[in-house]
Amino acid sequence: MKRIIVFLFCFVITNNLLGQDKISAHTIPLDLLENANMVVRNQKIDVTLNDLDELVIVKKRIVTVLNRFGDKNVEAYESYDDSRMIQKLSLTILDENGNEIKKVKKADFNDISAVSGGQLYTDNRVQYYDYKPQKYPYTAIFYSKVKEKSSATILNWYPIDGYYVSTEKSTCLFTNNTGVKHKVKRYNTNGQEIQEDVVDGSLKFSIENIPAVEKEFMSPSFRMIMPRITIALNEFLLKGQKGVADNWKNFGLWQYNDLLKGRDELREETIRKMNHLVSGVKNSEEKVKRIYEYVQNNTRYVGVQLGIGGWQPISANQVDKVKYGDCKGLTNYTKALLKTQGIESYYVIVNSGREKVSIDKSFSSLQGNHVILKVPVNEKDIWLECTSQTAPFGFLGDFTDDRDVLVVTPEGGVIERTPKYNKEDNLFVTKAKVQIKPNGSAVADVSLESYEIQYDDRVGVTRLNNEQQKQEYIDEWSFFNGLTIQEVKCKNDKENVLLLENITLAIDNYLTRVGDKWLLSVNLLNRVNKTPVQYNDRKLPFVISRSYKDVDGYEYELPKGITVEGLFKNVKYDNQFGSYSLNVKLMEKENKVIVKREFELNEGIYAKELYSEFRNFIKKIVRKDKLKIALVEK
Repeated sequence: MKRIIVFLFCFVITNNLLGQDKISAHTIPLDLLENANMVVRNQKIDVTLNDLDELVIVKKRIVTVLNRFGDKNVEAYESYDDSRMIQKLSLTILDENGNEIKKVKKADFNDISAVSGGQLYTDNRVQYYDYKPQKYPYTAIFYSKVKEKSSATILNWYPIDGYYVSTEKSTCLFTNNTGVKHKVKRYNTNGQEIQEDVVDGSLKFSIENIPAVEKEFMSPSFRMIMPRITIALNEFLLKGQKGVADNWKNFGLWQYNDLLKGRDELREETIRKMNHLVSGVKNSEEKVKRIYEYVQNNTRYVGVQLGIGGWQPISANQVDKVKYGDCKGLTNYTKALLKTQGIESYYVIVNSGREKVSIDKSFSSLQGNHVILKVPVNEKDIWLECTSQTAPFGFLGDFTDDRDVLVVTPEGGVIERTPKYNKEDNLFVTKAKVQIKPNGSAVADVSLESYEIQYDDRVGVTRLNNEQQKQEYIDEWSFFNGLTIQEVKCKNDKENVLLLENITLAIDNYLTRVGDKWLLSVNLLNRVNKTPVQYNDRKLPFVISRSYKDVDGYEYELPKGITVEGLFKNVKYDNQFGSYSLNVKLMEKENKVIVKREFELNEGIYAKELYSEFRNFIKKIVRKDKLKIALVEK
């Protein structure tokens, strides 16, 4: 009898264990399915620091993919190089009921170089498996064990993957077996139920049952709003190089002394070339400009992810020899060329991208993904983007504007802020003289002026051939039927960061015939065409990333015998989001209609409760931009 009881007990335990391993898609809580393309069922990340040159990361990730949009979030990959070794790697695929349908061993993973567009070579490689499902939903169980010889980056834990991904459970455990002090930074954790515990001396972070977040119109980037835990050391090892990050000053000193010093040497021939280039120039800013343009005209950007963890630039002499480099190499090269003329400049680490992401000045660690140059001249700072062959001198654009950066000086690291382009700077001016024909068609001479960030948005048209330019305008003004672009002339005025576009166009049916009247659209070109999406219960704040101003002026010459039946009242709106005005008047003697329009938007992160008000503001502008006036025979 006792043996039967023992057998039954073992049978129950075994079945319970099997039941736990059998992961069915049908057991996902309903609230985690809403808005979800994928569900993280259980993710465990175990990070153990045994020494500065031994960091072990074990990851087990179980996800259920609900549709094809969730495939990209499986994340069945690991990167490696000569200091990061993949010790274990596997992927198991289950059907919706939890039955195994595929098992992938480490040897079956694809192994490729981590070279991406614009990169020449790198010592990074990736092992990945791209599963092609026959049916949804399916579950993927990914397991990896990685050992790193570096400790520069300990942990960036994102417990929630992104928009449209829900999380059933995610856990991270950090164990520090060294005497080196570590620090923890918590981002966006307010309102998120992250459980923190200390288990046998290890830090444990966990989160459970977080529904998927829908990406809404003008939502912030996921990074801005979702929780993240970052752990870093005050002392670390990077590719065998000892580093210090207890504060930004010391981190900058390490960068300067261990990564940059001695890498600015140049051949005598190059120094003589620079002397000749600036010969007779007394103004320091003009010298900087000539040397910057020399770099633009004689080098090109190529990614070179080698050196000390991809952080040390290749030497200035090497760039001078091969005529290419990555952001680090080209910035260091420009710095070295300026040094030949006694001009001091500073290597600057920045988070690049259209989204403004600052270096966290309260958390000194390896941050940033790009390098630019700061040149103090004549009591002002000149900021140089050294990777671009086309950028105007001293213009950063939206790639690195208005964010905190780390300036590396001989005295250490200093947090500063890159220039901000204000509303009045980001100007777009449209002018057009339009001749209306008796048959309702129109021809127009149009001039467009774009400044600063609006210049940055449009200057790509100068790199197209004439036919491509014409197609670009046809696509931009697709609200016209029968639009023909007859002539295009563009001038890129880099000196003033100004793009001039002159276009001659024809529209077959600009006027609309209604009975015995013609209807004339008063806004020829620069229209706000779409009303923002409506939400009954918006969940997220909304972002206007940069302020700008549009100023438009149109002059319509009417045919003889045709006049305006009547004008509408001038329009004026003004609120916290921006302003809009539309003025129309008739010049009777000349038989012309004059239209003036201005539209401004103010950057900011606005509370979700204000979205309805913002939407109504834009909705009114969409309507006003479609306004027509009636033309009748005299």
